[in-house]
Amino acid sequence: MLEGLGPEFAQALGEFHRHFEVYLQYDGQDTATHIRLRGRDLTEVKRRALENLAKHKVPVTLVTTVHKGVNDHEIGRVVEFGLKAPGVRGINFQPLAHFGRTDGIDDGDRMTVTGVLKRLEAQTNGMLTIRDFVPLPCNVERIAITMLIKRNGGFVPITRQADVREYLSLIDNTLAFHADEVVKNALGAITDEPCACIKFIKDFIPFTAITAKGLMNRNDPEFLADNLFRITVTSFLDRFNFDMKAMKKECVHLLTPDLRRIPFSAYNLFHRRGNVDA
Repeated sequence: MLEGLGPEFAQALGEFHRHFEVYLQYDGQDTATHIRLRGRDLTEVKRRALENLAKHKVPVTLVTTVHKGVNDHEIGRVVEFGLKAPGVRGINFQPLAHFGRTDGIDDGDRMTVTGVLKRLEAQTNGMLTIRDFVPLPCNVERIAITMLIKRNGGFVPITRQADVREYLSLIDNTLAFHADEVVKNALGAITDEPCACIKFIKDFIPFTAITAKGLMNRNDPEFLADNLFRITVTSFLDRFNFDMKAMKKECVHLLTPDLRRIPFSAYNLFHRRGNVDA
């Protein structure tokens, strides 16, 4: 698939770039990581894919499968790379789930959401801390998320300014996050709760200032995307940690040709044919 993500395909995707985002598997930068998790070195293939997508302004989220003892030492480097890479709008870290090509992998010492968060804090030199992440409402036990805002040439989590948990009601979709919608919702609350809206603007002055500039600058639709960055940690279910209650709350679903909506983990465990990568 990646070999086919050449200039022509990227150009075709670019025609729809404001309506979707590419999730690109990116497990790290070490050759050994690619060989261990994917069977061969994909460093150059991933680099070309990112270049082609960026050229045609196709937004990308890097998806990093984290396997303890294999690439958990690269978490901070992936963040550093993603923040600098043109066109990359976020990173989704996923602890290794045991479906697909995982036979023979020991489950006794698996990576967890907390384990990824601890490594993010330790490997980003204070740019990120565990407290910067909040649970996603649809599944508070298995997804943590933070948004970073560009300030003074770097990125700072918006959680440093105020407690995001107080404003979850203003966010229509916490996974497919759109900054302009949050500000619009806050301003729309003036009629009913003017104090709450004023407090929101005060708490998130840098956030609202960038968003307002983005809303006014219609000639630069990429402005908001270039100034916001999303980091999520998502843990999926497998045969070793299966939990029906958690399955029912899973935030990511797949649609089948007959229009059934199946939780991502359930699809990979029970419905997908052939081997897949976690």
